[in-house]
This record gives sequence, C-alpha cells and structure tokens, in this order.
Amino acid sequence: MDDLISRQAAIEAFEDTTYTKNEIRRRITELPSAQPERKTGKWVEKPNVYGVAYCSLCDYELHTNDTNFCPNCGADMRGDQDETD
Repeated sequence: MDDLISRQAAIEAFEDTTYTKNEIRRRITELPSAQPERKTGKWVEKPNVYGVAYCSLCDYELHTNDTNFCPNCGADMRGDQDETD
C-alpha cells in the first residue's frame, strides 16, 4: 500500500507524546491520503449537434471529444482502462 500522506499531518499526529512502534503504525495508516482521488468520466455527444460533446461529470461543453482529459475538471476521459498501480 503506497499512498501519499501529508508531512504536516504526520508531524501533528505525533507531536504530543511518545508512542510504541505498533501505535505509530496504526496512527500512520489512519492518516488521510494526500493523493487526490482519480476522477473518470466520458464525453457524451449532444443529440442532434454534430461534433459537440459534454463532460459527464461537470457538463463542460467541448467541440471535440477526442481529448483524454476534461479541460475544466481534469477528469480522465479515456474510458474503463485497467489501472496499473
């Protein structure tokens, strides 16, 4: 399990007292991830309008649907691909 955690959150979690190794492990695993959640969406073609699509997450309208990411919300628009993480 390799996540990113906030260095500041880790410092704040341990600045009050001393902990055993097991307590340190437990507290670290309870820290929230600092890595943003990956958003995935898809381009939805507008009915009866050729070449215009909108983002399924933020409704951003684009005159092409061949980009891999939404320029408005940053969603990954490449479809259901297997993640390699």
